[in-house]
Amino acid sequence: MAAPSDGSCFHVMATGQIESGRYEGNSSLYCRYAFAFGDDWRVMRGVEEGITQMSSASGVSADGLAVWNFPIDVTFRATCVHGWPQIVVSVYGEDYFGRSDMILGYGATHLPLTPGRHQIVVRTFRPLASSLLGRFQSWCAPGHRAFTRGGPRVLCAAGTGGAYAH
Repeated sequence: MAAPSDGSCFHVMATGQIESGRYEGNSSLYCRYAFAFGDDWRVMRGVEEGITQMSSASGVSADGLAVWNFPIDVTFRATCVHGWPQIVVSVYGEDYFGRSDMILGYGATHLPLTPGRHQIVVRTFRPLASSLLGRFQSWCAPGHRAFTRGGPRVLCAAGTGGAYAH
């Protein structure tokens, strides 16, 4: 795509990897990621979303750490900083009953504002139903603790003044 003729745009490049994850009681994990950004932002190169391989923590020294080392390389273009890109992660694994592909947690963080090398830790959380009946149903039903409307990208919609995942 061609940049605007007045030269008023800028580019943000994010190159790195989703390195690893750890969940107590879970040794086989995988991660889905997606970038969320405002209306003014466009992906010029790279992949907006992806999924890592399943990784199993092994050995006593692994301490339950699932290593992915999944590469990320994306370039954005924008004309203003409103809606700065965020990376949204969803971590999956087995639940207490041995069911696979169960959501274990969601998390999101903005890409760094300054150039250079950065190590970012994304803290995740598990949604909790608002009623006692809903909590019981989510405990019994497959796919518990999952967002039903908007998916995990809804994490970015509320706190960024309209930024959303494309």
